Amino acid sequence: MSITDLLIPIMDGFESIKQIRTSEICPDVAIIALSASVFEVARYKSLSAGANDFLPKPLKT
Repeated sequence: MSITDLLIPIMDGFESIKQIRTSEICPDVAIIALSASVFEVARYKSLSAGANDFLPKPLKT
């Protein structure tokens, strides 16, 4: 399983997800995207990039 924040330095989470999905090493790993964004577009872009799920921050327990 891989958990990624969408706003990370150097390469954003969307690009990171795309690269994992096209990797020959682990293309089937489960990916969960995290973001403090309250906009539905962040969820849509994450799932479109290949994430299995999207969780808004802060996480509620």
